[in-house]
Amino acid sequence: LTLVVIWLVLKVISIFLLLLLAVLICLALLPPVRRLEHRGMSRGAAASTVFGGMLLMFAGFLWLIVPPLVTQSQNLIDNAPDYIDNFDRVLDRYPTIRDEVERYLGIEEDSPLEEAASETTRSEQQGPVSAETVTTGAAKVLGFTAQLVGGLANAFFVLVLAFYLLIEGEKTW
Repeated sequence: LTLVVIWLVLKVISIFLLLLLAVLICLALLPPVRRLEHRGMSRGAAASTVFGGMLLMFAGFLWLIVPPLVTQSQNLIDNAPDYIDNFDRVLDRYPTIRDEVERYLGIEEDSPLEEAASETTRSEQQGPVSAETVTTGAAKVLGFTAQLVGGLANAFFVLVLAFYLLIEGEKTW
């Protein structure tokens, strides 16, 4: 019976976490809704106003954060070979650290830069892509897409539930 209860809790804990997140959002937005309600707005209009303001603030936050993040990520990708060269030169000065890093990364004789170069050369010599590689890549893309859609669905669920709790207020509690 204990194992069944543990299994059941593990299966539904994500739902309870989403519910808890919706309740926390609702509790955070409840004071402004009540303030607007006391000023004469209906509960639905007050909840819509506060909820819309929260969504606008979140969109503004993303608008401020995403462009620099994309630029910095692109700079990191563009400068990665230089970073690898610098890291390789630092490791050349400290052979014991190089040995530890190579042991940790599972590299036998080559440096990380040489390993990447030889890997590129090997992949260029192999010719056409195998069906197994395509299948593996497609499975990874589908897995990522499923996680992305699941995350968006969970976010939508939390927002809708929080909005519902704001509108219904004390009736729900």
